[in-house]
Amino acid sequence: MRLSLRRYRLPLTAPLVLKSTEHAEREGVLIRLDDGEGHVGWGDVAPLPGFSPETLDDALADVRRATGLLAEHGPGPDWLDPEGRFHRALDALGLSPSARFGLDLAAFDLAAKRAGRTLAQAMHPDPEVTVPINALLVGEPDAVLSDAERLVAAGYGTLKLKVGRGALDREIALVRALSERYPSVALRLDANQAWVMDEAVRFAEGIADCPLDYIEEPLADPADLPVLWHDTGLPVALDESLAGTDPGDLQGKGWATAAVLKPTLLGGVARVLRFGAAARALGIRPVLSGMFESGVAVRGHVALAAATGGAPAGLDPYSRLAADVLRPRLALGRPTLDVPSFFRAEHTVEIGE
Repeated sequence: MRLSLRRYRLPLTAPLVLKSTEHAEREGVLIRLDDGEGHVGWGDVAPLPGFSPETLDDALADVRRATGLLAEHGPGPDWLDPEGRFHRALDALGLSPSARFGLDLAAFDLAAKRAGRTLAQAMHPDPEVTVPINALLVGEPDAVLSDAERLVAAGYGTLKLKVGRGALDREIALVRALSERYPSVALRLDANQAWVMDEAVRFAEGIADCPLDYIEEPLADPADLPVLWHDTGLPVALDESLAGTDPGDLQGKGWATAAVLKPTLLGGVARVLRFGAAARALGIRPVLSGMFESGVAVRGHVALAAATGGAPAGLDPYSRLAADVLRPRLALGRPTLDVPSFFRAEHTVEIGE
């Protein structure tokens, strides 16, 4: 078996501001695993600056550290078992999250092809047949309302609005307007830990009669989330606060409505599958989400969404890439993905060595 690495840089459709730093492109490295028998698996290593604790060079050093283990275990059915010896051996290496995701994805992809299964079937014996996509709303109120009208008309049943970026009263008014115009649409909010407790309580009171699917991480200090939930009844989703935790840490967080699972931050396919199982056991809805990775990673996100219950997935960041490593690009511009058709579509990876 041969492992090779291919670095890529993909331009963004518009500058992306992450933790006060502006980015014009997305950088990562593709992992190519070739079993020498006509099967190739692909993974994507793309730590997100400002959010991932590791740099791309750190992650690549981790990938190289794991090559001996890949050769030792060899591709086989064990690679598809998140609790099997192969993935437990990877656990023991303590790899950085993005490196682990890239390796896991390449391993699952290769093992799936050897077994004649799709990537979704490799992650669950009976994956969901469809995966809805939640559409992202960002910007000034007039633009948000205009985009919402277009998206709802196109059939999107779940919208996600970024909040915590402007005046509280203005954002409350916008949420109320969306709720009143589209009462049958599931409305998600994402505050990215923007508020202190007083601000979050004021926001909750302002939208108290608006049905929400959930709000992601409203508080700068996630330790206060259960207090906010008890005091206001606001349906809360965990996101940033899951980074660096283990699936078992969800125990005691049954107050959460959803857990947003980002494989590049959580540390791989096996860990996301474990998080999904732990969340469902507690009545917490697992929701897959991307972080502006390439189409290679997004194929993995779709498979994981189908394997963890098929909740509307946050795949919209892919639309911010002006180019991709896959030809043709993934067909994500629709409200719902038909999973079997999605994985039957053929793509080639086109990137320099």
